Amino acid sequence: MKYYFAPMEGITTFYFRKMHHKYFQGVDTYFTPFISPTMHGTFTPRERKDILPENNVGVPTVPQILANNPEYFLEVTKELRDYGYKEVNLNLGCPSNKVANKHKGSGLLSEHLKLERFLDAIFEKSVLPISVKTRIGRYEEEEWNYLLSLFNSYPIKELIVHPRVQKDYYKAPVHKELFLNTWQKSENPICYNGDLYSVKDIEKWKNDCETMDCFMLGRGLLTRPDMLTPENQACMDTLPPLGNSKAFWDFHDELEEAYFEELGNNTLYKMKELWIYQEKSFENVDKQMKKIRKAKNKQEYDFAIQELKSIYFN
Repeated sequence: MKYYFAPMEGITTFYFRKMHHKYFQGVDTYFTPFISPTMHGTFTPRERKDILPENNVGVPTVPQILANNPEYFLEVTKELRDYGYKEVNLNLGCPSNKVANKHKGSGLLSEHLKLERFLDAIFEKSVLPISVKTRIGRYEEEEWNYLLSLFNSYPIKELIVHPRVQKDYYKAPVHKELFLNTWQKSENPICYNGDLYSVKDIEKWKNDCETMDCFMLGRGLLTRPDMLTPENQACMDTLPPLGNSKAFWDFHDELEEAYFEELGNNTLYKMKELWIYQEKSFENVDKQMKKIRKAKNKQEYDFAIQELKSIYFN
């Protein structure tokens, strides 16, 4: 069984990936937030720093590319090959309206001729194998019949499918039956992505797809970063409180310090963004969570964190 950590823009940075891999077992591969090359260059300084080999030592990492220009895509793959990467991932799944309206991410799915020409070019000339992370269309699920047929005509290393259309964002239910049909008809290896918040959610998909051996998790792993550890995978009932996990607090503290060295007080934005997800794994601590959200500097934030810790470790 393979488990992937989905890319989350601004959250799953190399600092996050490094600390998560250090403290929690279970993730086989981490996918980077997307690199978006333009006519001005292959990487922004921030994107380059995130994928530099020295910042990803020991962490199994696949860079993700968001592009609709084959020349830009191919230039990035060359640089990534030179950095030692063995695979790249094409983003055809980002549901952001800002991205989709530029005909990138899931927005490219509705541009059939442009998409076909783009895929023709990158699969003909790429120096690295390409996996694809995709939604099932931009507007309607009926778009998927054409898209799956198109994807079947390329040697995709792995097709990671989030069975929603772009306009669904993350709110509408996933199109389960459509995915089950895809799993049977795809000529490329398939990975499932979408609404995996617990071990039970994964087990349900395993039961429906008995030979399914690959899952990508994003929001679920941000909410419960220890979900895939061996002891928690074996726990089919309610997991123990996240606040009781020493590994979680060590992960939190080391990540905060790494960000603070780099960002100073801007660290709070990074940590508070994580708590949007993590607080869902904490119960009956509304007072402490409110203090975390309202903290204006590192001192106030650390005081709120210590107060929250003291509930679990006296």
